[in-house]
Order: sequence, then structure tokens, then C-alpha cells
Amino acid sequence: MNSTNEFVIKDLVKFYNKNKVLDVGEMNLKPGQFVALMGKNGSGKSTIMRLLAQQELYNSGDILYGGTSLRSTKIKLNPQTVFISEDQELPFSVPLTYWLDIQKKMYPGFDEGVFQRLIRSFEIDISKTFHSLSRGQRIKALFCLEAPKRPNIYLLDEVTSVLDQGSRWTLMQFLKEEIDRGCLVVMSTNIASEMQGFATDVVFLEKGRVNFISRSSSLNQHFRKIRVSKDQEELVQKTLGAKRIGFNHDNTWTFLLLRDSDAKLPIGINDDLREITISDVQSYFTAREVDL
Repeated sequence: MNSTNEFVIKDLVKFYNKNKVLDVGEMNLKPGQFVALMGKNGSGKSTIMRLLAQQELYNSGDILYGGTSLRSTKIKLNPQTVFISEDQELPFSVPLTYWLDIQKKMYPGFDEGVFQRLIRSFEIDISKTFHSLSRGQRIKALFCLEAPKRPNIYLLDEVTSVLDQGSRWTLMQFLKEEIDRGCLVVMSTNIASEMQGFATDVVFLEKGRVNFISRSSSLNQHFRKIRVSKDQEELVQKTLGAKRIGFNHDNTWTFLLLRDSDAKLPIGINDDLREITISDVQSYFTAREVDL
């Protein structure tokens, strides 16, 4: 897999009726990346996912895949792409074995070994109908049916919100293997903790725009973490624009601020030397404004 499997987003705009819900200037999504797409509810995460998966049309701008516009009738991503969303359904109430047979017939490269491994790991009974399964089991069943196609791209929209912790871990471990195989994974989620150690890149959206984008390994280059006593909170919020992200056992607060090499901390305020995590950055971008 190579750059021919790369998405390039350029000046992408999407309206619902007269309401602009997405306005993304430029973003590249490349093979070998695991991109965590994050932001508040309604920030545009699911909209981007549906546009990438060709589930909806955009109003202006473009998405290129391998240099070809997704508007083109010449390009069709399936079966190169797996798109699964938390509210996805299958149309008929038949056993999962029926859908398995269809997948095998439609995709000659369907990997039976991968399928068997996944249904064992996720404990899915394929004799059951899709509609008899819980929401979490449905997500796992869909993944078991789609991943053996051996796609280049995984577009996963809020799928882990209905999974138990063990199933999340199984999914993330499998996706890590797919990244090593050269796949691109884009996952929209609000569960930042599950992204730590897996996501190679993070993108935060706000009101349909990209507010922040970075390699996960470079978060310390963008932010500074400090430890603040209660009587210093107002000071760091006003003078440094810091945002509170956590409480410590010594009754101090942890704040995060954008890194500025020229900024000096007020007397009595010290750096918090712990690693800056994806959860920290999520807290920064989703923190409510504090009235002072």
C-alpha cells in the first residue's frame, strides 16, 4: 500500500439545508496512520466520516483519493474501505451465516481465517440473526463480516461507545495489526483513553472546523502542563489562558496551556512533568469556559 491510498481533503464544505456543518481547509489522511477524530457532540465528526465513505455528497471543495475526486463516477472505494457506524443496520432478519455466504461470494479474497479469529475473540454466535443481537454485538458482528475483506481503509464512526472494555481492547489490537499492514484507520470517538498508545494522529473538530491536528507523539510540543493550587486558578486562567483538566491527590489542579517558549510561569506555579496524553488534550478542547 502507498500514497495511492491517501485521502486529501481540500476546502471541504457541507450544508444541511442552509446550515453549514463542515468547513475543512486541508487535511491529508495516509496509509499507516491511525487517526483519532475527536470533538464535542455536533462538531462534524460523523459528517466527515460519511463523506469519506461516500455515504453523502459534499457541497463544495473536494476529497481526493489516490488523486481522483470522490465526485468522479470512476472511483468506488468498496471493497477497499470498511465503513461502520454505531447505528448501522443490516436489512433482513436472517442468520449471520447468510451474510457470511454473501460476503464470500462478493469478495473472492475474503479471509476465512480472519473471520474465524474475530468471531472467537468477540464471542459472536453466527447462527443468530443480526436483529436479535445487542447494539454492541451488532458492531462486533459487522466488523467480523467486513474486516476479512482485507481492506486498505477503516472508517469507524463512534463504534466503541457501545462495546465493553474487553471488546474495545480486542478491536484496538486488531486495528494496530492492520496499521502495521499499511492500512489507514480513521476512528471518530469521544473515548480519548482508548486512543492512547494506538492513535498515531489526533484531529480535534469544533463547529465543523479543524481546531487542532498533530501527531500523538508530538503533543508535548504543542502544550504545557502545569500544577496549580486553588488560590492560583484565576491567575493562570486570566494571564496564561490555561484550562483546567484534572484534580490531583495533593489538592492541586492540573491545567493545560498552549506552549509558548517566551511565556514565564508566575511565581509558585510549577510544570507538571507527566506525559501529555490524548485525554489531556481532549479535556482542553472540550472544557467549558469558566466565568471569572
